[in-house]
Amino acid sequence: MALGLNVQEPAEACDDENCPFHGSLS
Repeated sequence: MALGLNVQEPAEACDDENCPFHGSLS
């Protein structure tokens, strides 16, 4: 599984800093 710009938003909430939707990148 590759984290790219076309990654879909995860249905579950997360606080993973690697998560582009919930991490520090948001």
